[in-house]
Amino acid sequence: LVNNAGIVRLASIEETSEDLWRQINAVGTDGTFFGCKHALRVMKGGGGSIINMCSTASIQGGPQIFAYAASKSAIRGMTKSVAVLSAQKGYGVRCNFIHPGNMRTPMLDSVQEVVRVNDPEAAVAMERIWVGKPLDVANMVLFLASDESAAVNGAAMVVDNTVSITEGFVPAF
Repeated sequence: LVNNAGIVRLASIEETSEDLWRQINAVGTDGTFFGCKHALRVMKGGGGSIINMCSTASIQGGPQIFAYAASKSAIRGMTKSVAVLSAQKGYGVRCNFIHPGNMRTPMLDSVQEVVRVNDPEAAVAMERIWVGKPLDVANMVLFLASDESAAVNGAAMVVDNTVSITEGFVPAF
């Protein structure tokens, strides 16, 4: 199972309404919870792989992605908890997560458009950041779903070409 859902709306903690908070978490956090809960029930004892999509936003945060970063951070905790439970109970189900960086997707395009309009200086900075292809993440999903990753459980796989570990890099959004 691949839990790959999320929405982002640019808003700081000061600008995040309860409705926006609930909307973002209903898709990302709640969706992943239900996916893990029901996949584990079906897979336990027979093995399998649950792959949860996080984001480098959960590693770094960002001033304008408060709710999104919080949602993706919750998924990190869920993933590790499912992995440990499965290992302790001998279910044979692996649960890992991927932190994609900026990928050329409609979601990134919409964020970049909002940034271009509202903060041209940040937009220029965004243009210097590496942007990957969805295939980069798909290849990691294939690895985690395969028997080649049989000993990988509860792990974070970062797909961002070092962006999240580049010294001094702080997202403007």
